[in-house]
Amino acid sequence: MPGVEVERVSDAVWRVGTPTVGLNSVLVRGEQRALVVDTGGGPRQGRQVQRAVRELTALPLVVVNTHDHWDHWFANAVLLDEPGSAAEQRQAWGPPGVAWEARAREQWSEALGHEPELRPDVLRPPTGTLEDGAVLDLGGLGVEVRVLGGHTAYDLALVAGEVALPGDLVEESGPPQLDRTSSLDRWVESLDVLLATGTRTFVPGHGRPVDRAFVVDQQRWLAAQRSGGTRLTRNLGP
Repeated sequence: MPGVEVERVSDAVWRVGTPTVGLNSVLVRGEQRALVVDTGGGPRQGRQVQRAVRELTALPLVVVNTHDHWDHWFANAVLLDEPGSAAEQRQAWGPPGVAWEARAREQWSEALGHEPELRPDVLRPPTGTLEDGAVLDLGGLGVEVRVLGGHTAYDLALVAGEVALPGDLVEESGPPQLDRTSSLDRWVESLDVLLATGTRTFVPGHGRPVDRAFVVDQQRWLAAQRSGGTRLTRNLGP
């Protein structure tokens, strides 16, 4: 598929990179179910992710969104509404506390600029919430959930074996960016939590997989911005 990058990160984890804002979706494949983390910003990107995922597995899907920025969940419907999917597959999961519909309205104009097929009635925000320490059982593989924050008010990170899926808490394609809900203090603390898991590889929300040293360097950079009072903004809505 033109512009789509599929990279195997471990025996059970694949990075699916798609062109719109350089998003990484992630596939984690168990024996009975497969997990898709972050679906994309609209129907076009969602179909790219879906095709890549279905070339790797025919298993029933579990969909998780790491946070409320449009590029990570506006494509949920494409994967949740696959023909023949069971009722339990038709719910996405996300962090607690997010006002998904309100956040969608705030970000709608920007998303529409990237995804002209978008319509409000095709949005499928998460209706299930995941708690800190929960384990998603994919059959033969458990994926640990960490409820954190910093990039936004509520961020999920997932740990699958020695691979962490931190969403935009880790950024490789550019410097970390904040919006009005972000907190540098919480972000630095969240990276402490992720580093304490002993994870060796991190698949960021945007960019190539990175190692622990990269995350430590990014944490130091964030701490320096905090000390200097720097305010960062990202073009992902308010």
